[in-house]
Amino acid sequence: MFRSDFRYVAEYFVQTRTNQAYKPEPGILNHVDAMFKLLSILTGDHRFEDVAGELPEKGVKMSEEVLDVIENRGIEKGRIEGRKEGKIEILYTMLHYSPERIADELDEPVSFVRHVIEDMPKDK
Repeated sequence: MFRSDFRYVAEYFVQTRTNQAYKPEPGILNHVDAMFKLLSILTGDHRFEDVAGELPEKGVKMSEEVLDVIENRGIEKGRIEGRKEGKIEILYTMLHYSPERIADELDEPVSFVRHVIEDMPKDK
């Protein structure tokens, strides 16, 4: 029914209401920044607005480029969190070492190691 970029906004709400997921129809966005700002405001999800700055102003393929950027951001965020959690688990096994040695082993600042040690539950 809609022929402008607004069709993606309407489609987003219809699909998330009926399917609880969004899979955009293939097409080219002509007003990337404006559309993602609108989606961000209407949904309260600022990932749309954040992603808009990483895309060209025009000619973005909705089904490929946009979702790839959002997905890759999530993957990288998960990797970073996983590495942090892994390092914290290693800290638990290294508590008999000095904070300086632990920081050196984990390639982290001593202040980070001390902060983690201070925040550790005492029953671990």
